[in-house]
Amino acid sequence: MAEEVFRGFIAAKIDSNKKIESFIGELNSSEAKIKTVEPNNLHITLKFLGDTPVSKQDDIVSAIRDVCDGISSFDVSVEGVGVFPKREYVKVVWVGVDEEEKKLEQIALSIETQMRSLGFDSENRKFRSHVTVGRVKFVKDKRSFLRVIDSFSDVFFCNQRISHILLMKSTLTPNGPVYEIVEKIPLK
Repeated sequence: MAEEVFRGFIAAKIDSNKKIESFIGELNSSEAKIKTVEPNNLHITLKFLGDTPVSKQDDIVSAIRDVCDGISSFDVSVEGVGVFPKREYVKVVWVGVDEEEKKLEQIALSIETQMRSLGFDSENRKFRSHVTVGRVKFVKDKRSFLRVIDSFSDVFFCNQRISHILLMKSTLTPNGPVYEIVEKIPLK
């Protein structure tokens, strides 16, 4: 019998606000076929796990607790927008996350090491702190679409307190992913 798995990832929650929702609304009104993220699902992915054996859940939570031990809650600045991989070929639209002390990056790198020791694949890209707000399928009018991106490129959205790291479960549905918190690990 196959082992029970869930589609897992480790994240920090970002609260939505009117400015972020306005940006998402502009994206949805643009000349692009785009699947935007529901405002209540906004987060910074620290590690995508993929198919996660339920039998490893306790070990994953324990590893996250080890990483978070001794780290105090901290603030990040949610500001600016951009795209991956490049303006000429947009697949992802994101909102930037700026942090002076690079705590998210430190947490992500430590989680990466811990998850590798639990048998999860290594990330082949350098960690970049961001909040994905949309996945682009097709852009009908690239100039118009990039004007929307450019009009929000220097916008300050909010300061956000990071006080927990989350182990999340993602269930893919025709209407988009449904996220569930599996475990909420507090920072000091």
